[in-house]
Amino acid sequence: MDVVVFASAYWDEPLWTNKQHIAVRLAGRGHRVLYVEPGFSRFVLRERLTGHRGEGPGGVPLSWCGSTRTESGVQVLSPLCLPLRRGPGPLLSVAWRILAGWIERSMRGLAFGPSWAYVVYYPEGVRLLSHLRPAVTLYDCVDDIASQPHIASRPRLAAAVRRAEALLVARASCVTATSRPLWERRRLENPCSYYVPNVGEYAHFARVQEPLAEPQELAAIPRPRVGFVGALDPYKVDYASLSALATQAPELSLVLAGPAETAGSNAELSRLALLPNVHVLGQWPYRQLPELLSSLDCLLLPYRLSEHTRFVFPLKFFEFLATGKPVVSAPLESLEEFEGLIPFAGSPDRWPAAVRQELREGGARREARLALARQSTWDHRAARIEEILAGHLAGSPPPPG
Repeated sequence: MDVVVFASAYWDEPLWTNKQHIAVRLAGRGHRVLYVEPGFSRFVLRERLTGHRGEGPGGVPLSWCGSTRTESGVQVLSPLCLPLRRGPGPLLSVAWRILAGWIERSMRGLAFGPSWAYVVYYPEGVRLLSHLRPAVTLYDCVDDIASQPHIASRPRLAAAVRRAEALLVARASCVTATSRPLWERRRLENPCSYYVPNVGEYAHFARVQEPLAEPQELAAIPRPRVGFVGALDPYKVDYASLSALATQAPELSLVLAGPAETAGSNAELSRLALLPNVHVLGQWPYRQLPELLSSLDCLLLPYRLSEHTRFVFPLKFFEFLATGKPVVSAPLESLEEFEGLIPFAGSPDRWPAAVRQELREGGARREARLALARQSTWDHRAARIEEILAGHLAGSPPPPG
């Protein structure tokens, strides 16, 4: 099977998400995969002008004429950068035609056959369908993109994303969605829609079940320790709930690790960090997350409920389950099907009792959490997407649902 992945993230991002995980696993299953990195933005233009992606001597050299390279069995295309993403109509069409030409050239170099699959992760990828002719187009819908704060705050951009996404959903052969709320929406727009939930990197996080050295940063923090690891952006994190937990359960140490906004701009985090039992560690290397999580007694998913997070299925859910540790979550709609496996704290005042109870009783559900995590890996998700693509290419797609 030959597959073009139109990605919304660079291959060498420090934290991989669906795009890279699915591409590398499809390649590992014997398929030819071309991964198309983002282009046509001022951000990419700035990188081209500096000549590097990233800072310091370890930055990745970039070319003005575009380049291809092989990474983990995947052919990665870094396309020619033109700052025409939202320019006048004729120029915009030219820019996408140029990108299509680069993709066609790369496909010829990989000896792609005439029947190939197009997997799209960003709505603007629909523009390539005016220039390329895939046998199957699959939109892997992993988020409600237009409701992301940096897009929703710009009404014209949000409207453009909605229009492009509606066109992509209509033209796609099939749609996969990572949460039930997303799937419920997409199946009304395209009846050939599949619920293929987010998953976790089980092997990495299951290391927590082994004896691991405690990081020295936690040595002086009293137990029991409860914590969250991830982006600490206020649009994602419910700081009211964390504040209630820290103030109403002073016997607990609240540990937070992850990237935050520019110093001083996250006022909620700054106020929370003033509490004596709150410990903000900053960003933590991904490879060392098992050691950090091993040193915590209960893991938290304190998501702020909003129009955006309504559609979110956090990768951390299965990552946290793989540790075997007790988990307490905000009542995200995407996690409702797992009620009974983990407790939900529906309001700030309910977090202290929910965490205390899980610290006492969460061990009873440990094996059930681990069993679900073992069945919810990137290999499982890639196999399901492979099945859907192969079925559509063969003219006998699996039933949607």
